[in-house]
Amino acid sequence: MSDTTKNSAVNADKIRKDIHDLKDKKQTLILSLQNDIDSINGNMKNEFCEIGEKAHGIYSSGDQSMTTLKAAFESIDQHLEDRNAKEKKIVEITERYDEEITLLEKLVPITDAAVAPDALSSAEKAFCSSCGTSYTTGEDAFCSNCGGKL
Repeated sequence: MSDTTKNSAVNADKIRKDIHDLKDKKQTLILSLQNDIDSINGNMKNEFCEIGEKAHGIYSSGDQSMTTLKAAFESIDQHLEDRNAKEKKIVEITERYDEEITLLEKLVPITDAAVAPDALSSAEKAFCSSCGTSYTTGEDAFCSNCGGKL
């Protein structure tokens, strides 16, 4: 290989490396700038929110210089009222249903006891004349305790 060819190959490798380095540097700079742009956008968003809050405060205080924003602020106020009314309704519904559920939960043991065999009326219960063991009338012919005729 001649010196000219060697120099050309070395120069080509150096150029490829320079191209790679430039692409990396470009990507790093673009990423850095995009991060700055994102940060600026975030700051602007926060500032617009602050401006809106301040403008709403001025409007709420009765300052007439904000009349051009009146419709927007009235809309915001209506949304706030609607949201508050719905939040209040949620609380009312929750309380009402919780009350009903609690009452029903208290009825469950009463209902269970009403169908339990121990809850039968005294007219349906009888006692063995020999030993006094209780039994349900019409179900047994002999006492389960002493075997006496019922």
